Amino acid sequence: MSLIKIDNNIQPNSIYLNSSILKKANIKSKNIILHFGAFKKVLAINIDSYIQPADIIIPGKLTEQISIPDVPYDFYFRGNDLFLGPVIGFLTAVYYKNPRKAILRFTNYENIKGLIYIFKKESINMKNKDITGYYFEPQTKTFLEGIFPYPSSIFCQQNVNKKTFRYLNKHIGDKIFNRPCNIDKFSLWNILSKDSILVDHLPNTVEFKNVETLLQILINLNPVYLKPFNKAGGIGILHVKKIERNYMLTDIYDRKYYMENEKDVRNILKKKLKRKRKYLIQQDIPFTYQQQKVDFRIYLQKDYTKNWIYSGMETKIAKKESIISNKKKRSKMMPAEIALKEIFNLDTQKTHQVINNAVELCIKALKIIEENGYHLGDAAVDLIIDQNFKVWIIEVQLVYASLRKTVRSIDEQQVLPAVLPTPFEYAKALAGF
Repeated sequence: MSLIKIDNNIQPNSIYLNSSILKKANIKSKNIILHFGAFKKVLAINIDSYIQPADIIIPGKLTEQISIPDVPYDFYFRGNDLFLGPVIGFLTAVYYKNPRKAILRFTNYENIKGLIYIFKKESINMKNKDITGYYFEPQTKTFLEGIFPYPSSIFCQQNVNKKTFRYLNKHIGDKIFNRPCNIDKFSLWNILSKDSILVDHLPNTVEFKNVETLLQILINLNPVYLKPFNKAGGIGILHVKKIERNYMLTDIYDRKYYMENEKDVRNILKKKLKRKRKYLIQQDIPFTYQQQKVDFRIYLQKDYTKNWIYSGMETKIAKKESIISNKKKRSKMMPAEIALKEIFNLDTQKTHQVINNAVELCIKALKIIEENGYHLGDAAVDLIIDQNFKVWIIEVQLVYASLRKTVRSIDEQQVLPAVLPTPFEYAKALAGF
């Protein structure tokens, strides 16, 4: 088995190897072009018979700024081009502050190998064409600071503006996934509702323009949610219900407001809705278990095959009478396999059937989103399963609470071992390894 050895003492423009490597790779040139991420450099071939036949020695320092960290790498030849990697960028401002919090994402490192570094958009140096960040060092399981070349692929968990994205895309190609980092609720509905199958699995949704629109919709759809386009975690959500000739509004703090007429509704919404924030009106899917709202979340990711796989599904059961099921308003969380059996009294076969149906539907949704200009590789789909086992797609999360889950209950952490490392599998495949 061939091995790459990094030597900081050899000339930065040289590569040392045994002649047997050249014969095996059919290299007749005097030079080898080293590709390390998006960086490439011409290295003069030095044949050394004392080097083991399978070993390749490359310089540790490529430029004044960029060095090759001494971690395990995969490599391959294509003609006289030597590709060393993978070099994967993990774009995230959250983990950049404390890289140690990302440690669970590296539990599968021995199968991925290469240079994986954490960076934020502010650490991109366009002048020098390098990036400052923290790379994972597998021997000590720590993160070390360094200056790195542009990577071969990027797992994006921080929004970058169009200018920066176009710049990175120019140097890396279409190997940046999960950018943009979010898809707002109304854009999601507009994209998916054009599909003849998926439209039947979406709650009726319209843009909130005025109180008259809301009251008109309540005649046919009752109750409904008012939701901000872009906020997650239940922030800003309101629940509105028509009770005979009156109305009742409930906020995420379980405060209820009773309104007798349109004027009352208008006054309450004036206080509750943020002036510059866009809202939508969405049909409430009225399914509860023991008077508790029940939501499901499916984790879907791409792996080495570049295909979508099912990584897990969890169930969020809200506190009684809460209109949302986020952490603060949650009674409990459990794996979907257990919850479906408990809530619907299903056997194992029917449980798997319901989950498989939800997975197929959600993968179809993700593929349609990608057809509309998104490059995805990691997603959490929030949905409801009603009493008829019908799946209702509510929201798609491209940046979800994986970091917060690491310090929560065991029930919330169960899905993490399957979910956290997988994006790097896809990133490695995108990088060509």
